[in-house]
Amino acid sequence: MNMTEYKYDFLKDIREDIIDKPEQDQKRFEEFTKEEQEVLVNLEKTMIIEELKQAEELRKLCNNRFQYARTHSAYIEDWEKTKANMEENLKTNNIPKDVSSKFYEELINISERAIENKLRRVRIDFVGKFGDDINNYLGKNGKTAGCLGVFLCFIIISGFFI
Repeated sequence: MNMTEYKYDFLKDIREDIIDKPEQDQKRFEEFTKEEQEVLVNLEKTMIIEELKQAEELRKLCNNRFQYARTHSAYIEDWEKTKANMEENLKTNNIPKDVSSKFYEELINISERAIENKLRRVRIDFVGKFGDDINNYLGKNGKTAGCLGVFLCFIIISGFFI
């Protein structure tokens, strides 16, 4: 594939991810009040849009496949820390008084979906931009390999052993 031919329609991705799914929102949020449903739907749309904007900026600005993979890993690590903090707050009931635990739990779920959308977009864009699978630059846990692993990948890709 010619990398200059790779095109990405940011707005199409947003439409597919969030705008064209109102019936799903109604089913997922039916146990909440109308006001809570509205907040959750708007929050989810906003979070997905903002996360996809980050993925789009990465695609536009990063031209180094190793740094691209490292950024993917940083997104995962940041989310894991944030999610752990949110879950601990939920477990210890350290949440705002006017927020139910069920609502807070849904906030965690919404955040998870937004991050998953971003990571999916980053993986797709990596293939489109570099013509390679990002997993070739990540360790078994989906995060970047250690320095030795990255160095070996670089050597293999560069063809030093061929």
